[in-house]
This record gives sequence, structure tokens and C-alpha cells, in this order.
Amino acid sequence: MTQEPEEMSAGDCPPLPDDYDPQVAGECWSGRNCTGKKLNNKDAHNCKNSGGKSWRSPDGTCHNL
Repeated sequence: MTQEPEEMSAGDCPPLPDDYDPQVAGECWSGRNCTGKKLNNKDAHNCKNSGGKSWRSPDGTCHNL
């Protein structure tokens, strides 16, 4: 699987902001910094509950959970 440019950027993704909209579905990733296997498309809360380590919002921003 080829990594997207955002996944290969240096440094860690920021944590999820307190004011994120819990209704927004994004990409759930198995690894930190939106790497590893894409698990599904869920909101960040359900991503974390299903074992996801990071979540990418629809605007393309990666957040570590």
C-alpha cells in the first residue's frame, strides 16, 4: 500500500481537538499518524473504540487518538 504525502510527514499528528464535531465521519487508521491499515470510515470516538490509533478528518487533517 502506498502512503499518501500527509502520512509521511515528519512529526506526530496533533491530538483530537476538544471542539471536534462527533457527527463527522472520517478515516480511521490502525497506526498513529494516519499510517498502517485504514480500518473504516467512522467518527473519531467510534474509531478509537474499535481500536483505531489515529483519525483523518474530511478536511485531510490527521489526529492521533
